[in-house]
Amino acid sequence: MIHTKGKFIVLEGGEGSGKGTCLEFLKENLSPKKNLFTREPGGTKIGERIREILLDSKNTMMSVETELLLFTAGRVQHLHEKILPALNRGQNIICDRFNLSTIAYQIYARKRENYLDIFNKLEMLFIKQVKVDLYIFLDLEPSEGLKRVTGRGDGHNRFDAEKLDFHKRVRNGYLQALKKYPHKIIDASQPIEVVKNEVLKCVKVIL
Repeated sequence: MIHTKGKFIVLEGGEGSGKGTCLEFLKENLSPKKNLFTREPGGTKIGERIREILLDSKNTMMSVETELLLFTAGRVQHLHEKILPALNRGQNIICDRFNLSTIAYQIYARKRENYLDIFNKLEMLFIKQVKVDLYIFLDLEPSEGLKRVTGRGDGHNRFDAEKLDFHKRVRNGYLQALKKYPHKIIDASQPIEVVKNEVLKCVKVIL
């Protein structure tokens, strides 16, 4: 593992949990010189192209294996092109989603617990070079999250369109995976201003 100078914080959560809103709030309240804000899938030009493929609602024939490997490929590019250089410069990284999303969505939600070993091997090869200092999980009942997504009116991606049972498995996957990592769970059913300020408090403690 590489020992970096900056801190690495990740916002995780299901659809409609408010991660994007909280990330924007953090941008407004934290120094842009000391902190770099990014997202997955995405974060780099290559990563954003991969994001388009992964989220495109037309790609209904995509296999679980393709999903898993594309998310990993985008993450490796993100890590080497953006995350590690910033951390080594002494900047802090605050990221909307990282590796726990893959466990929740591609392993548990897709009922591929037998792929945990493959996921762990990919982590050991490509991702374990960096340690996340804190995962902040915005916990929300999936039914409420889907209502919020529907109300946004900005179109559905492939994951928004999944059935409620899929999103219940996503939440369960997160709760299982978080046990192994430093984390804080925030009740995302609270008013958004409360959620944003709780997230900011957690981030400030680490920074």
